[in-house]
Amino acid sequence: MKSELVSIIIPVYNVQKYLSRCLESVLQQTYHNTEILLINDGSQDNSLAICEDYQKKDNRIQIINKENGGVSSARNTGLRIASGKYITFVDADDYVKEIYIETLITDMQKKRVDIAACGYYCEEKDHSLIIEENGDSRIISLKRGEMNFCKDKFLSRVSGKLFKAVMLKNKWFDENIQAGEDALFLTEIMTTGNKLYFNKTALYIYVLNDSSISHSLNSKTMIDELKAWSIVCQQQKKNTTASRTAEIHYLKTCRRREAEFWLSGKNDKKQLRFYRLEILKKWKSVILAEDPLFQKLVLLLFLICPKLYFKLYKIKKN
Repeated sequence: MKSELVSIIIPVYNVQKYLSRCLESVLQQTYHNTEILLINDGSQDNSLAICEDYQKKDNRIQIINKENGGVSSARNTGLRIASGKYITFVDADDYVKEIYIETLITDMQKKRVDIAACGYYCEEKDHSLIIEENGDSRIISLKRGEMNFCKDKFLSRVSGKLFKAVMLKNKWFDENIQAGEDALFLTEIMTTGNKLYFNKTALYIYVLNDSSISHSLNSKTMIDELKAWSIVCQQQKKNTTASRTAEIHYLKTCRRREAEFWLSGKNDKKQLRFYRLEILKKWKSVILAEDPLFQKLVLLLFLICPKLYFKLYKIKKN
């Protein structure tokens, strides 16, 4: 197997608590031909110093300092300077298994696909790992209308994937939104490819931390995520697997965001009415989408009796 250069783009912003573990994991990869692009997005903690310490240890590391502009802005900066034939994104509070890149590049070359993806763990606050199940290893068609956002949950995240750099040429993350940007970027990228290979082996560890929880309760973040998924829905070919499952994902985001608002004491009747009307408008997708029956019943409960749904949601959260 020819050892092609892989660019690893890592946005860095106030992650001193997690950064060393992330960098250790990318430096210890069994695949060595990499450039590690650390995009320091105006960090105000000790993150830059940590980056500089690691740069002294390994000449594959490049540090790019910029004013704070958000994760999308940082990733776009990385895309502009990446020189690898392949590109992967790792968040600075996450980390990867040592065979992450070797496995994905081997899969991509052997399966002759445009994107290689892997399974992932969610690391809880108590450091326990919960594997995210996305079915068996398989090749997935990227033809318009055939993507399944319910079955293939990893289609809404750029992490845990290796891309051919040519696919990302002149493609950019939307810097005006704070959430849902991954889904927007991926759906645009996937229209330029033919196939994705999903390896069910969990090689990427997504870390759930306090900052991500507070981020989820930010009102702008909520609005941005709904806006992003609304656009994803519009981009899909009507009455296809992709359109129905994108709408289901959008509706799930609606009810989850409203439930979080309710728990925080910010319940808005006008907003709740809007979300319930959205479910009514998209009822065909709720019925026809390839989603577990339980998930559909939860949406219908939110529509019919939101107070009961909120009570059950609170019990589950606790």
